[in-house]
Amino acid sequence: MNDEMIAKQEMLLQFDKFSHDMGIEIGLLLLSKARSEGKSIAVDISKCGQQIFHAALEGTTVDNDEWLRKKKNTVYRLNQSTLGIQLKLKKQGVTLEEALHLSPVDYVAAGGGFPIKVRGVGFIGAIAVTGTSEVDEHELITSCLSTYLGVSDYPKLMA
Repeated sequence: MNDEMIAKQEMLLQFDKFSHDMGIEIGLLLLSKARSEGKSIAVDISKCGQQIFHAALEGTTVDNDEWLRKKKNTVYRLNQSTLGIQLKLKKQGVTLEEALHLSPVDYVAAGGGFPIKVRGVGFIGAIAVTGTSEVDEHELITSCLSTYLGVSDYPKLMA
């Protein structure tokens, strides 16, 4: 697992278009997969800054909402996956605050945030998941996006 692999996922898991309805469908897919795996998660999906899906399964708390906010802020600020950011910073031996002067009050370099990108348009939104491990959260998002988009040949972090 490395930041180059995650960058490749971001390139492959892009949309031709992205609507509110699609965001809701992806949110429901994330919840369904988490339930089937016995995971308790919270999910937030936004487009152009507008929250279009938010749900929290039993077992999550208001702290999960705070993690979602920070992950979403980080994706919006840097337009990339929070796990990819985390791995890059770890390789450089610096924190998000040291590298980019982003306050840990509002930003976090922890897996579970993923950019929504539309081909020919670019970055338009974010998907954030919290409640399990950072790698599991990232893998849950990429697995659901690959299913939704019909992309079977993408680099998986966990085999």
